[in-house]
Parts: sequence; C-alpha cells; structure tokens
Amino acid sequence: MATTAIYTEPASAADGYVDVTEVIVVLSPTSATSIAQINVEYGTTTVGRAGPTYLLRVPAGADPEAIAAAILTEPGVMSAEANGQLDPPETTPALGSRIWAWASSTPAETESQYAPTLLDLAAVHARSAGAGVTVAVIDTGIMLGPVHPALAGALTTVRRDFVDDDFVPKDSRNRLDEDGDGLVDEAAGHGTHVAGIVHRVAPAAAIMPIRVLSSAGNATVWNVARAIDFAVRNGADVITLSLGKSGSATAVKRAVQSAARRGAVVVAASGNDGRKRDQYPAAQACAISVASSGPNDVVSDFSSTGKAVDLTAPGEEIHSTFPFTASKYASWSGTSMAAPWVAGAAALRAATAPAAT
Repeated sequence: MATTAIYTEPASAADGYVDVTEVIVVLSPTSATSIAQINVEYGTTTVGRAGPTYLLRVPAGADPEAIAAAILTEPGVMSAEANGQLDPPETTPALGSRIWAWASSTPAETESQYAPTLLDLAAVHARSAGAGVTVAVIDTGIMLGPVHPALAGALTTVRRDFVDDDFVPKDSRNRLDEDGDGLVDEAAGHGTHVAGIVHRVAPAAAIMPIRVLSSAGNATVWNVARAIDFAVRNGADVITLSLGKSGSATAVKRAVQSAARRGAVVVAASGNDGRKRDQYPAAQACAISVASSGPNDVVSDFSSTGKAVDLTAPGEEIHSTFPFTASKYASWSGTSMAAPWVAGAAALRAATAPAAT
C-alpha cells in the first residue's frame, strides 16, 4: 500500500478558533425573559435564530463564557453557552498527532483493503445495498465540480454549506492558515474521504452533502446543530458526524436528541486521544459512538474508548475517495474513518427494516 506522506500533523500545533465572539441561548416556551431584554442587559446582538434558539454576538472584548453563565441565571433561559468549536479528531493535534497522516492511494488499493473483507461486505450486499436510504455526511463537504467519479450519481440534490452560507458544499482548499495554527488546509478532503467510505458500504444509498467544517477543520456548535436539523428536515435516515469536542455542547446535544426522536440514526466518531475520555456528540446516549480498530480487529491505540463507545469499526489506514491527489484516492486513519463504516451499515439495515428504531 502507498505510504508517501502528503501531510503530517505536528504534535506541537495549536488548532482552534482564535476568538469566540458569540453565545447560544435557548428560551423556554413560557420564558419570562425575552431576547430583546437579554440584548439590552448584556449588550449582545441577535445574529441568528432557529426556533427558540438564538445566536447572540457579545460586545467587543467581552468574555463569551462569562456572559453565557450570567444569561443562564435569567428566568426562562433553558441553556446558554459560548458558540465553541468542534473538530475532526484527525486535525486536532492534541488528539490526532499520534496517528498517520493522509497519504496518496489508488482505486485498486481502495478495493483490496482489509476492511470490506473483515466486514464481509460481499455477502451483505447480496441482501442490501442501502437503496431508498439517505445518509447525511456532515463534514468538510464533498468533491464537487466535478463530482468525484466514484460518487457520481450517489449525491442528493439537497445540499447545504453552513460555512459559506450557500448550497454548494464543496470540499475545497483555500490555502490560508485561517485559524492561526501555522497549518494550511489540514482538514481538506476529510468529508470526501468519509463519503467514500459510506458509499463503499451502502452503494445504493443516497448521500446528502452538508458542510460545517472549514478546510482548517473548524466548525461552530451553532452550525453543527443547524446542520443536524437541516439533515433530518430534508429526509436523512442516517447522519454521520466525524467531528466533536471534549466538552458537552448543549445545542448539538439537543439537535441529536431531536434527530433521534424523529427517527434518524446518528453515528459519531469517539475521538482519537487514546484514553477513556468522552467526546461529544459521540458520548450521547442517543448517538452511536464508534471507536477505531485495525486489521486484526483490535482497538487502535489512538482511539478514544470508555463506556460511551458502542461499536468499533476499521479505522487504520483506510483507503477512500479524496479530491487532492492525482488518483483522487488517499488513505487516512482515525475514528473519523471508523464512523462511516457504521453509518453505511445503518443504511443497509434501514433499507431492509425501515420501521426499525
């Protein structure tokens, strides 16, 4: 298998947004406090709304965490949190520096890799290929214009980009160090890689491309929560999330709970810190948390584990679709690669048992 490294994540890099300037507030239906009152009291400005959930910009120089804590004490406020960040575990140095970087690959290596044999996909496909099921890939987007050859015909026309606020969720590189960590486009290609794995497992399922992660691997809590809601409202049966954060994100938690209540299966990567530490949304009870294993069916040393993990799936040196190599394929390792095998399996099951919860 190809091992030529194209990008290697340095262990000392500090990934993340330079500044968080917003808070997310949820009001109860009978709240005695209005958003207008909160804005007057705390100097915030409403910049977004989704039902009872509001995105507020804090005054320049203010501490979003402190403002969120103060707002939470107001009557009728159900939750208040800073609009923090979720990342793919493979692009967060503290969690991802212990694993392989992505490397060039070929279509032949993708077809002959260990994972499909380990999962006995040939036998499974005799029973189901996922027809009639839609899987939302909420990630860096998918290779578009042109669509990756392997994914042509598999993508839904319903698409959304919450980073650029348009309907073209293209997996792309901007060649900028937008988060100030000294790295450029460290997450570019991630979504296309994930989508290719889903398609390998469930070739007849439709894939809904939704972009929440920038090419640097940054997503906001607000955008991920909106993306989950968008996916369910537009018919997603399965949602795969190869991203997360070590602390709970209330808005994302509410979105996952709502998706589960409405019948969607939510699959999420457990994280790559090699310890028994929860990453959200994977750690939520109503999400399927997926850890990584390798060719010998042993849990990967980089994989997060713990009581919240439900399943393991192949996550070591996985070959899949990729936009930025001549062959349009690459290998990558991480729990982000494990989760879409499970999402694809959920699509297969949903096709044969559509009434199953």
